[in-house]
Amino acid sequence: MSAETEGELSGRELPLSGGMVAGATKVGLTVRRTMGYWSDAVHCLLAHLEQARFVGSPRFLGIDEKARETLSWIDGTAATRPWPTELLTDAGLAALTELLRSYHHAIADFVPPKNSRWAIGIAELKPGEIVCHGDPGPWNSIWRDGRPVALIDYDSAHPAPPLHDVAYLAWNAVPFRPDDIVQQAGFVAPPNRMRRLKVITQNYDVPEDVDLLDIVDEV
Repeated sequence: MSAETEGELSGRELPLSGGMVAGATKVGLTVRRTMGYWSDAVHCLLAHLEQARFVGSPRFLGIDEKARETLSWIDGTAATRPWPTELLTDAGLAALTELLRSYHHAIADFVPPKNSRWAIGIAELKPGEIVCHGDPGPWNSIWRDGRPVALIDYDSAHPAPPLHDVAYLAWNAVPFRPDDIVQQAGFVAPPNRMRRLKVITQNYDVPEDVDLLDIVDEV
């Protein structure tokens, strides 16, 4: 029996990495995380995604006896470096873009409670904005059977134009990063970045007159 399977059966806490707060653990088929000042707003966001039947996010299950948030566990592998082989391909990048677009569609009609406090502070929705994920890099995507199935870690969510998320994804998933980061991702040689950028713009349906790279400095 693997340590992970044994932990699931016994309820033992298994440490997890990542996120804006340290100390996340897996308990059975749940994740327990220390809360931040932004957590109430994020819980409202996750409740909306559940009501919208968006399957690509964890579910907020409540607060445990240690005052930690309890989230549903999503089976799969996070795309930390090195990335899943599929993300190195145009098809995998297209699938990740489509997942982000699906999240944006599901959250489009979400109106946060007044004076919601996000990681960036109190912010209200402005015309043309949605509650962006805020950190939709590969590391916050879960992959299973060669496809991205979920976006996790909504700690950085906040109201912003949706293309801010898309530009952030492009910067980190094309990627427009130093060559050592590109190699750590799993590329033998730097990819055709402009081709991969086009994969994102076409699969998100970015207007032709928008240059995502011009938006990167805003996110």
